Amino acid sequence: MLHGKGVNDGRSVCGTLHSMQPRVSRFLLIIALAYVFLFFGLDKFVRPLLWIGWIPPSFDGFLGFTRSLWLQVFGAVEIVLGVLLLIPRVQIQRIAAAVMALHLVAVLTQTGLLTDTGVRDTGLLLAALSLAVWAE
Repeated sequence: MLHGKGVNDGRSVCGTLHSMQPRVSRFLLIIALAYVFLFFGLDKFVRPLLWIGWIPPSFDGFLGFTRSLWLQVFGAVEIVLGVLLLIPRVQIQRIAAAVMALHLVAVLTQTGLLTDTGVRDTGLLLAALSLAVWAE
């Protein structure tokens, strides 16, 4: 190994990559959650028939809204949360992630934990909670 002034033996590169790991992990978590929420939110407007079945019949007429209108409300909320997560301000991202977690808890009360979507949404819930409490 060469050691001398200006010679890189690889240790500094590994050290730099190691120090970047938390930032890269946080960035990937943000992108993943934003992608899911933006996709699901937009898809509720593009393919509402695919999603309307997830709105409980008891919501029909609640606060004067039809199930279709509730679907649009939930889609808009998911889009807003996905966009907020992409704003490079830690406090905004934490709040968005916390609201995402609350939204997912509400979803899980309807889907249950031991279904395919329940398992997926539990994973998303834990990811959102991780981001909400991430120490910067």
